[in-house]
Amino acid sequence: MLTLWALKSAAIYGFFRYVRQFDNITFVDSVKFPLNRKALVHKFGEYHLEMARAALERQDYRSALTLLRSGLARSPDNRDGRLALASLYRMMKDEDNTVSLLKRGLDFHADDPLYLKVCLQTLLTYRRDAEIMDYADARLANVSENPSVPERMVAYVAAQVFEEHGNFARTIAYLNDYKLTDTEEGCMLLSKAYWTCEKRDQAIQLLKRFLIRHPGVPSVGVHKMLCTYLHQTGRDSDAMISSLSVVNDDPKSYNARKDLIEAYHNLGQNDKANWESRRYLMDFPDKAEALLLLGDYATSIPDADLANEIYYTAAEQGFNMGIFGLLMIESNLSAGNFAKSADYCQQLIDEAPIWLSHYEPQINFLRAASARGLRQDSMASLYLTRVLESKLAADDLLAMGRRMQIGRAS
Repeated sequence: MLTLWALKSAAIYGFFRYVRQFDNITFVDSVKFPLNRKALVHKFGEYHLEMARAALERQDYRSALTLLRSGLARSPDNRDGRLALASLYRMMKDEDNTVSLLKRGLDFHADDPLYLKVCLQTLLTYRRDAEIMDYADARLANVSENPSVPERMVAYVAAQVFEEHGNFARTIAYLNDYKLTDTEEGCMLLSKAYWTCEKRDQAIQLLKRFLIRHPGVPSVGVHKMLCTYLHQTGRDSDAMISSLSVVNDDPKSYNARKDLIEAYHNLGQNDKANWESRRYLMDFPDKAEALLLLGDYATSIPDADLANEIYYTAAEQGFNMGIFGLLMIESNLSAGNFAKSADYCQQLIDEAPIWLSHYEPQINFLRAASARGLRQDSMASLYLTRVLESKLAADDLLAMGRRMQIGRAS
């Protein structure tokens, strides 16, 4: 009997070691195999996943795909292997397998914040809203008074989905029931839901209370939303006071400084807005993001002179000038300086022809709008045809269509 057991063990060892190329198997493992088959299969799966990791490092994706599938079939609770295989499926644009793989992994990793975040983000990316809502309803059916971090993550994503579908009552319930309003994201989402439901004072008060409760926490999004809502309800003085308070607490916050400039402009205090704009340029000349924020403001007013100053400041710093050039052109276009905007389009291309390849649809649109403003309709049509041939997204084309009204209105 022992001899037969030994022979079977040797056969098992030889099969896994030399046929399956399972280098990590030991003879002890093969002896125990009949009594502990599940453990050895799991160990074999882990070995395949290790080999898959090595294949990924050398960018052998075909081998990695085979090894990951084989490894997960034997070791389905391996989180990193499942995430790696999902990443490969995404690279292959295999939506169904990506979603199915990650959802099955919830049986093992539902309480792992990292895994849950990847899974929920994937469902959001693929617009699997019904699946998110169903999972949230099932997962959160019997939650205690103190929800865990994973449960709060599920509740927040569900609240987002319900808000996008216009079910504001469910959004508000999820955010309040799972104590999500103490986070910046949760506060902003709840405020947006209140605002959309015409509960505008509640929306504003919620944002104000958040800023009071969290004075030391950078809350750029909350403050920006508050200023926007105050402006839309005609309370520009309150927006200016709020912006001044934030700037006094953190004078190096270019987001708050930009909000203050906008508040002065909305109040009609243009001298203060202009002074703050120039001081802003002096304080943040080496911050590309800060210059882009101010450039967006200059375009929206519009203030062509300020946009030009931003462009030359960015040039002195050696920043990528393509986007700053587009802002300068659009500011002049919005201000009705059609000849200048057309000239700047050509200058931008002459300075660096590569920008045309990077921003060709945008430059052609600006050329078309400038020509439209100059009543050069044939040139405008030519450039618009090039824009349409560039296969831009529908939202971008609609936005450009609205901007084309500038030429006709002037």
